[in-house]
Amino acid sequence: MSEPQAADESPAPSDTAKDAAPKDAPGPSEKQPWGRPVLLFVLTLISTTWVGAEAHNIDLIDVATRQGFNVAFTDFLRGWEFSIPLMTILVAHELGHYLAGRIHHVDISPPQFIPMPLSMLGTMGAVIGIDRIDKRNALLDIGAAGPLASAASATAFTRATLATYS
Repeated sequence: MSEPQAADESPAPSDTAKDAAPKDAPGPSEKQPWGRPVLLFVLTLISTTWVGAEAHNIDLIDVATRQGFNVAFTDFLRGWEFSIPLMTILVAHELGHYLAGRIHHVDISPPQFIPMPLSMLGTMGAVIGIDRIDKRNALLDIGAAGPLASAASATAFTRATLATYS
């Protein structure tokens, strides 16, 4: 006959539940890879730079076929004057939402930028996935953080531009 097991040797149901989901388990946003958001950011940066170069009346495809890639790349870089301020304001806006969500311990995804090279701006903006927000103050903070951050960066660019050209 087998001996009965002591009560402390058999695992309690609550112990197995704790082992299955540890308290320190990262949420879905921490597990989410940043590969796609970074790729979309780079594509959006290229798209907005392309649109900025087109605003200088530069047909990049025509320049590349007639004068070569080096000249076309130099002309492409003229689009940075448009792209850098626009992307800085957009990134500040999205990071405002993202960081406020992380501060309030909300399950929030990294910003997903949307490139759109055939539009006037070269982008359709960005989106962030947010799970349920339980507290009203967290909702207000997350919602307001984006516009406040983008307003701060837009003000900085406006001041720098006015100081440069005055």
